[in-house]
Amino acid sequence: MLASPGNNSYLDEEEVLSLLSTNQSSSKLTPYIDRFINNTLASDTENYYLFERQKEKTLSILRKESKKFGGSFILKYPRADFDKSYLPIHSLIALNYLKVIDLQEISIDKDIFSDPLHLFDQTIEAKIVLSDEVISNKQPLKPKFSFADGVLHFKNKDILISKSYTNPRKLLDIILNEPNKTWDYSEIWEEWDELENYNPLKRNRFYNAAYDVNQKVGIATDVNDFLEYTTNEVKINKKYL
Repeated sequence: MLASPGNNSYLDEEEVLSLLSTNQSSSKLTPYIDRFINNTLASDTENYYLFERQKEKTLSILRKESKKFGGSFILKYPRADFDKSYLPIHSLIALNYLKVIDLQEISIDKDIFSDPLHLFDQTIEAKIVLSDEVISNKQPLKPKFSFADGVLHFKNKDILISKSYTNPRKLLDIILNEPNKTWDYSEIWEEWDELENYNPLKRNRFYNAAYDVNQKVGIATDVNDFLEYTTNEVKINKKYL
């Protein structure tokens, strides 16, 4: 399971945690976790690492803990308690990325009296907050879409928006920072070009970028209204949130 985050192989749990704790989190970890969620990493013959399996196992563990400690607790999970088919660090980070859980801290606690190379003497510790919906399991938890490296994963399709940093890709990168928000073009401008004051005469670039996104999504799926936009604002259609 050794690899670098630039290819499609799985990383060791410790490597993922290391990326999280450094300034490589956004540039390397986020695209890697997105591939983990969308099952585009190298698969094994038994499909041990399918995200759906990992997610359900993790949520089952968290719900059991919540029955004892409530919605906010510190999970202590000895490495000896799970087998090679389970990736708890991957799964916790992915569920936090999807905003299914609030992962406030995570680390590996090593017994100072044990052999540092002996994994079974290690314990994963994570400070977690669960919503009532997650605890009761009443809400569907599977994300409706994700976006990384210029590719929109939506309706079980990988839709290439752009390999380079074009206007449609740049627009999605910005508005997905707050996907539930209606973005005024003046707000997008602040993220788009910090060195130049907002010029309403140039707002067509955002309108045209939104149009291009919908065109690409529409060609790949039966959805032609992924983005709702006017000459002044744009937002993700709430049907797909």
